[in-house]
Amino acid sequence: MELSSGFLAVGLAMTVIGIVMVYMSLRAGPSEAQSGGAAVLFIGPIPIIMSGGRKWVLVAFAAAAIIILVMIAQSAGLSLVGW
Repeated sequence: MELSSGFLAVGLAMTVIGIVMVYMSLRAGPSEAQSGGAAVLFIGPIPIIMSGGRKWVLVAFAAAAIIILVMIAQSAGLSLVGW
């Protein structure tokens, strides 16, 4: 199995972003911490967008749309980023 350098870079970037987000959430005081957000649950190709304010639902919808477009492109055999 070959290791694609593009996937490795994306994986490392996501790991670093996750570590920074955890660090920032641990440093936040009680007045800075806010609950809220949205979630996207995929059941097959159908996205289900849950909770959150209007802004977060739109962000979740945009993320779901991008993921669906990537899935369609991959199933059609298209290479979006040249990997």
